[in-house]
Amino acid sequence: MKKILLTVTMCFLSVSSAYAAPSFDPRTYALAGTGMAGGNYNNITLNPALATIYDKGDDFFFGFSGGVQLTDKSEVIQGATDLIKAMDKSPKAAFNILNDLSDAKSPLLAEGGVNFVLAVPTEKIGVGITFNTGVIILAGLNVDARDLALTGPGGSSVIEDLVQDVIDGSATVEDIMNTIHSSASMVGVGTSELGVSVGMEFFGIKVGLKPKMQVVFGLGFNTNLSSMDLNLNFDSSDLNYRFNMDMGFHKTFFENLAVGLTVTNLIPYEYTLTGNTGKTLKINPQMTVGAAYKHSLFIAELNLDLLEGWEIGDHKRGQFLRTGFEFGGQDKFYALRVGYALDMRRLESDMVTAGLGFKILRSFSIDLAGSYGLADNGLGATFGIGLEF
Repeated sequence: MKKILLTVTMCFLSVSSAYAAPSFDPRTYALAGTGMAGGNYNNITLNPALATIYDKGDDFFFGFSGGVQLTDKSEVIQGATDLIKAMDKSPKAAFNILNDLSDAKSPLLAEGGVNFVLAVPTEKIGVGITFNTGVIILAGLNVDARDLALTGPGGSSVIEDLVQDVIDGSATVEDIMNTIHSSASMVGVGTSELGVSVGMEFFGIKVGLKPKMQVVFGLGFNTNLSSMDLNLNFDSSDLNYRFNMDMGFHKTFFENLAVGLTVTNLIPYEYTLTGNTGKTLKINPQMTVGAAYKHSLFIAELNLDLLEGWEIGDHKRGQFLRTGFEFGGQDKFYALRVGYALDMRRLESDMVTAGLGFKILRSFSIDLAGSYGLADNGLGATFGIGLEF
């Protein structure tokens, strides 16, 4: 039973969706997170000032999108799966796998989310309502040195002797799980945000504000594999309600060059996660600047993160230089998109992205996007639909 539970736990962690990931709007995702300078009122999640950018005749836009992203740089999932298989047949293989997992430096990171956008531009002011929710999960196996100790009569390790007992029929996998000291750990944070974006133009500069209500929930466990007591019970008292604010600016030069600046989560705060992890969540202000060149056939954009943003325990986000290129566009019946994100702090893998967009009868749009982490076995995918008149 514990063998099955461990497998189910690791599979759950591999598909959970996430908080604080790059935007899972498929257009933004395909452009490697860019769009805060080259987007329009459909993209107010990135920059509330974009609420003022729309074509003549646009009345409203409603969009839904969602996605997941998985990063497993140290191959925790594969290692856990191989370890369980080795427990039935190979003492030496089980030792080698557990030894490799003991050297794993990076946890499994699963993230994703869903977004809703309703934008209504008017002649003097642009207004939009955004709602997004999701979770981010960090998980891994913590290997105890006692399980690797070479204490057997033939110089074998504890785990090798236990696996050999299973092969000989004098013990079961259940007995191994009850004996070893290694543990599994998980830290998760879930959030929901409901915000109202309001954009206006002053002296040629578009300014947007988004007051928002954040609901944050954190949990975690660090449990011995012999018990697998996840202890994930929680109640409404664990929910943390916070008011926060985003701000954005946008300016167009020479009709084709657009620049933008955003600051998200103007009010920083720290939240202690529930469970026995001892971890805290820090949400710090994040600032991004960007520039876009807009042509009738394409848009090219470059964004730079200036401030760190959030961190969970000792896990921090990278500081990215992002570039995106869109051939076609949101006002066309098709769009081809590619992007590249470079982490200048070298905390995360560089990422390449790509996506497609289709518009039917100018009103209904479908967008798809995917990503690949160049150095961390990272994969991601998003999907979105939109309706506008």
